[in-house]
Amino acid sequence: MSEIKGQIFRRYIVICLLALLGFIALAIYSYVEIQDYEKYQVSELQEINQELDNDSSVGLVFGAAITPEGEPRSVLRERLETAHELYQAGLIDRVLVSGYNDTINNDYNEPQAMLEYLLEHGVDRDHISVDFFGDSTFMTCRNAKEEFNLDTAVLITQTSHMNRALYTCHHFGIQAYGYKADGIDSNWNDVHQTIREIFGNIKVVIESSIEKGL
Repeated sequence: MSEIKGQIFRRYIVICLLALLGFIALAIYSYVEIQDYEKYQVSELQEINQELDNDSSVGLVFGAAITPEGEPRSVLRERLETAHELYQAGLIDRVLVSGYNDTINNDYNEPQAMLEYLLEHGVDRDHISVDFFGDSTFMTCRNAKEEFNLDTAVLITQTSHMNRALYTCHHFGIQAYGYKADGIDSNWNDVHQTIREIFGNIKVVIESSIEKGL
């Protein structure tokens, strides 16, 4: 009996090791696939005009956490502040905000909070589009292309999330460039964001592969 238990335990260990190795391999593959899109990041405001040769530029702001009172938390606030900065500088003409919206309980609505923030800071309502169904990076980019007909966009998010966002939008045929919304508050979340991005990278690469039929 003890010999049988020993065999079962060894098989369990082997399965766990194989699963761990598979996860590591997938994480590395996803990282390599996504990291290549770093070349589409712009670091200076004037680079946006150089990269986008169309007359009308759209800033795509990805959703993030809000407070129970419906106010943007630090990461989202940095993204919205950056969008406002680009809008005021005339480097984007319109803003598309996209995020998670709890349509069941109706007590959590990132896009609405984003809309209200931009309106409070002087962005014209006619220049703001709202995607209430951007439940993930994948959905935000897909909706931007299929529902809002974006061909080009300036993606506004933190550096840790940027390459994944660029990878996904390019997957859907959007000529996207990224402008980072990094600040002191987002730097406090570096460890959490790094762990989150490992799983996020794997998820979006799998979703993209399935969407295009592997």
